[in-house]
Amino acid sequence: MPVRGRRIVIGTLVAWTVAIALVVVLDDASSQHAKRLPEYLRPFRPVGIRVINAIGTLLCAVGLLDRAISLDPDYLLAAACSKLGRTYPKLHCVLRDAEDEQWHESFHRLTQALQHQAKLTMLGRVVAQGQIMGILEMRGRLLEEFAKEEGRFDSSSADLVDPIFIVGLPRTGTTLLSRLLAVDPANRAPTLWEYMSPVPKPPCPPPLNASAADFEAYDLKTKVRISEEHWKVNQYKSLAPGVDAMHPVEATNPEECIIIMNYIMDSEQVAVTYPIHEYLQWLLGFDNHVKALEWNRRVLQYLQQDDPYGPRRWVVKTPYYLAMMDDIRKVFPNAKIIHTHRDPAQSVLSVSSVIAKLHGIVTNDIDLHRIGSQQAEIHEIMVDEALQVRRRWAEEAENHGEEESNRSFRIIDMHLEDLQKDPIETVNNIYKSLFDAEVSPGAADLMRKWLEENPRTKHGTHRPTMDEFGLEGRMESDIFEAYRRAFGAKGAAPLPNDKDKGAGQEQAASNQDTEHGEL
Repeated sequence: MPVRGRRIVIGTLVAWTVAIALVVVLDDASSQHAKRLPEYLRPFRPVGIRVINAIGTLLCAVGLLDRAISLDPDYLLAAACSKLGRTYPKLHCVLRDAEDEQWHESFHRLTQALQHQAKLTMLGRVVAQGQIMGILEMRGRLLEEFAKEEGRFDSSSADLVDPIFIVGLPRTGTTLLSRLLAVDPANRAPTLWEYMSPVPKPPCPPPLNASAADFEAYDLKTKVRISEEHWKVNQYKSLAPGVDAMHPVEATNPEECIIIMNYIMDSEQVAVTYPIHEYLQWLLGFDNHVKALEWNRRVLQYLQQDDPYGPRRWVVKTPYYLAMMDDIRKVFPNAKIIHTHRDPAQSVLSVSSVIAKLHGIVTNDIDLHRIGSQQAEIHEIMVDEALQVRRRWAEEAENHGEEESNRSFRIIDMHLEDLQKDPIETVNNIYKSLFDAEVSPGAADLMRKWLEENPRTKHGTHRPTMDEFGLEGRMESDIFEAYRRAFGAKGAAPLPNDKDKGAGQEQAASNQDTEHGEL
């Protein structure tokens, strides 16, 4: 072997030896901590990721981590503006020209939280930097698109036909319901890839009853862009094996509106992705979320332009809407709200397991009891807000009469257990209440087919326990009890193979997570 070749081999071996040593010395403590977690929640730490994180620990020790992977707000803005093709120092970038002080404050608070509270690993910083830069770039591109079309759209929601808002605590059936409603050709739900890559404007997708030629034409126009988003989604999911059993994510699936509200920096998604609890508390403390909903409305108007299959009803959902119910009514006076319910103890437990799984991608500091406590607190804030709003709406309806107080705006309650036991009948009852009509036979057939292709256990199951997250006794607070009394909140329906179990076993089975995404 030539001398140069030997040097390359020796250099490679030395590099790997140093890397392995870094893993052993710098990453050993976090690895030992991970082993104490339940197996289904242990962070995915193959050698490659441990090496990356160990290098980050070393860079932090010598004060170079911020230079290597910067989360400084000015750096992130400059990088995003550069991608937009603008000259940042001359302040011509649309991101810098924006006059929204709340957006700027929220952005700076987010970056501060990521730098000083989240305890991110090296990989976590890489993920955070990439996500925030992507959010900034796409915000800039959307602002440029909106500027081109200024005056074209109504500042009200009049051109949005009966938008359906699915509002409820996390893991209360919002995912199942939104994906089921999206099957109806009369409805349309924004998909993940449309939210992640809205510029240039995506073609309007054909409904399921469209012709084969329409689907072929749509595939031809979108194949490359959807493939790119599929790749990104799969790369992210590869960092948390088993996450699909909790919440299946595909680029072409309907997805949460918190993704589009990332671009206005009023979204709980970042607090689900990163351990920045205080930042989410600050967001929930806003006097109102009108700007976020106005942004949401503008994006929906943009996406539905020139829809050859329209007008269709938008189906949008996120648990974060619980903090926005009054504002939804202001910004979307013709909204149709479906308020989903489940016993809050199961909701908190279920979402805590999801958050622990996702946080394991970006940090080694996984404390299940802390996560459980924080989620119980966040749930109390959202439940309390929802209770106050619903009580006030009920009083208005009683004092002013249903016709005056609730003309085009309507709301209905739905329990997860009912949706799981009889999905079609539950949807039919929703349509009767919101639209004074039943589900069409064709739409009902399409929904049945979707349910057959997407059983609850399609992506597997896991069984979080109250004890794992320190929630024993925590879920009996006055607020949660008031919520149970007000709405008769029930647990999830047991799976078919759990129906023959005893009462104690059946209760444990109802705590398990499967997909449709929230069981």
